[in-house]
Amino acid sequence: MQGAAIISARGFEFEKLVGEVLKEQGYRVTVYSFEAPSRDRPMLDFDILAVGENGIKIPVEVKFTSRDRVSIAMLRDSGAKTARWKAHAVSARPLLVYGAIIERSMREWAESEFDIDIWDRDILLTKSKRTSAALEQFFQGTSDGNLIQRTPRVKMQKSMWRAPKSPKRTSEHGVKNL
Repeated sequence: MQGAAIISARGFEFEKLVGEVLKEQGYRVTVYSFEAPSRDRPMLDFDILAVGENGIKIPVEVKFTSRDRVSIAMLRDSGAKTARWKAHAVSARPLLVYGAIIERSMREWAESEFDIDIWDRDILLTKSKRTSAALEQFFQGTSDGNLIQRTPRVKMQKSMWRAPKSPKRTSEHGVKNL
């Protein structure tokens, strides 16, 4: 598997683990869900939709990164995306879950700025009960000891940066078509 494919597969695995933690919190969880669009609500897809007692609905954005820490740019982008789901949340705020550490001051800023809740790796581990061992193993890497940070990166040659040139075509009369 190439590096991007490994990260993608690990991202799906992480979504499932986050879903298990939400189930432990008492929510019914639908992973990879979406609500049908209506006049008031355009189609938005969530990584997870958590539904609790008394009609509580929490759209959840799950982010897995190979980095240990979340940058302010990453937090700003994913926070803005998660905030778009406020109309889909009922009696709760949308939730952004990151599989990396977020500095407390950055997390508090983003929660206030975007009016969302944010869990980072540490918060997720404190909220997990039965899933904590699986999360710990996930964050340490695969069972064979390879950490995701050690996944070999594909080295791109400069020729791969540009789109391939289309072949020059000529008409039946030998005139070049542009």
